[in-house]
Amino acid sequence: VYRYLEIQNLWEEAAEAMGKSSADELKNWIINDIIRYGVERLIEHHASHCLSSESCVLGWYPGLSYDFFYTAYGLTGLLTAYEFQKDYGINVYENNTTLVEVIEKITRGLIEHQEDNGSWNNDIRDTATAAYAIAKAVELGFTAYNASGLELEALNKSISYLVGWQKDDGSWDEDVVYTAYALLALAEAKLVGINVPVDNIVEAIEWLNQTKESTDNQYYWIPSGWWWISGYETTARAVIALATAKLVVDNTATADLAYSLAKGGAKYLASRAYD
Repeated sequence: VYRYLEIQNLWEEAAEAMGKSSADELKNWIINDIIRYGVERLIEHHASHCLSSESCVLGWYPGLSYDFFYTAYGLTGLLTAYEFQKDYGINVYENNTTLVEVIEKITRGLIEHQEDNGSWNNDIRDTATAAYAIAKAVELGFTAYNASGLELEALNKSISYLVGWQKDDGSWDEDVVYTAYALLALAEAKLVGINVPVDNIVEAIEWLNQTKESTDNQYYWIPSGWWWISGYETTARAVIALATAKLVVDNTATADLAYSLAKGGAKYLASRAYD
């Protein structure tokens, strides 16, 4: 949100819409109440046990349980905050050394729990989110194992697993959420140099195009079988995956299609921001 408002110079309009007295108040709210609070909560609660170990995974009960999807999701959040800090020069946590250490330890923990077949928990969603998080860490220059190449090895194995489970129609389990997660992982892995077959990315884009719903030149996707995931979240997943996939496909028509779908989905979400 911060990046979009900065690029589009929409701070004043957004501040008024959010009931803030000024652009500065809105900026401070995003930085302090959302980004910094989220990082602090992740590090000092959910990842508190990471501070005394060489590697770690996360769960609802710190140090007592773990979940690979939750771990990858938490790592992605920390990486996004780190990227924000790097791009804007705004500290997101009081101790940057601790932030970096926790990111490296969670990355290490994910890699150490990868199955021999390249998956995490033999699950498409867990594997895709873990692969994306590790690829994002590589993109941002993190080397959890001192440049030993284990991150890239883990990525290669996970991408092979995901590609192997893609259906002939281009989807994963004919499910928008699974497909969006997997497409995002493939695209991000390709961005960091993993040999991801472009055809698999193209087929996923085309499947998302076939399964979209449309209204007023806006696009949205309906979740299938995920009673706890809303149509808004499903659409957001598709938008993020398509926007990233657009960056890695060679074919101009396919890249334009991915961009068009992502833009239409973003417009749909923006138009319903206060639903």
